[in-house]
Amino acid sequence: MIMNTNLSIRIVSCGSMMLIACASASAQIVSYNFNQTGTSVTNSGTSTEALTLANYSGAATDLHSGDALGVSGRPGDRAFDNSSATGMGNIGTGGYGKTTSAISADLGALKSFTIQGWYKTDGSVIGAGAQLVNYKNGSSGFLVNASNTGNLSLEVNGVGAYGSGTAYNAVSEWTFFAVTYDGTKTTNNVKFYVGSTSSTVALAYTLTLNGGTMVLPGGTTSLGIGNNYGTPNRPFDGWIDDVKIYGSTTDATGVLSLTELESIRSLDVVPEPASAALVIGALSLLAVFKRR
Repeated sequence: MIMNTNLSIRIVSCGSMMLIACASASAQIVSYNFNQTGTSVTNSGTSTEALTLANYSGAATDLHSGDALGVSGRPGDRAFDNSSATGMGNIGTGGYGKTTSAISADLGALKSFTIQGWYKTDGSVIGAGAQLVNYKNGSSGFLVNASNTGNLSLEVNGVGAYGSGTAYNAVSEWTFFAVTYDGTKTTNNVKFYVGSTSSTVALAYTLTLNGGTMVLPGGTTSLGIGNNYGTPNRPFDGWIDDVKIYGSTTDATGVLSLTELESIRSLDVVPEPASAALVIGALSLLAVFKRR
């Protein structure tokens, strides 16, 4: 009986921790899961700006992957398929996603933020300036790209922070990436994280970027995914999934912690309702043990 009780407690604890993890992350401004079909991608964040998928020529094109080819591999999970790009970064051309209109009113002048997502390369290491997330116009806004082979970089207000090493050198497998920026600090205020479907999130490197509060790009600047949408010659060659942006215009709360990022990774790999089913299963087991 004691063994059953202890096991029951452990099962409930696991379920509780999962539920806490689901609720721990800050509100999402942008969230694109690419699970639809067609040329539009719904934004389930606090912003309502959808993405339009387009080919190199700018024509709206369905660039969703086939079913069950997203991060989780489960039915209904799709991804942004840019594997038709002719090469990675500045050696190729390819498609892109961009918001249908300016997104400045939704993002605001961010003092801190987290940009997170997944990518899977199409047979080559990420690099050559391939763009993952682009909200830049001159010396304003932000950009997450791969300025060096196997590394990611962040640019804020025209100031860059460039990674080094081999943190992002995985080929043809899903890679979790996240970058946090704290504009309330002037040193050691950029953190890059990496993970996979089978490995937990880890800190890749910490960098300094003294860019201050993000300056809003002027005009009708859109948010772009997977390429430089203005001149689409910096494509990411492969698949992108579950892109999210968190942020704050007032303080450092837009920076997500390692624990919060791991919660996001776990839910992307085992998405709802599967994660909820795990909790229900745990509670069902508890009921069985209680009857013994």
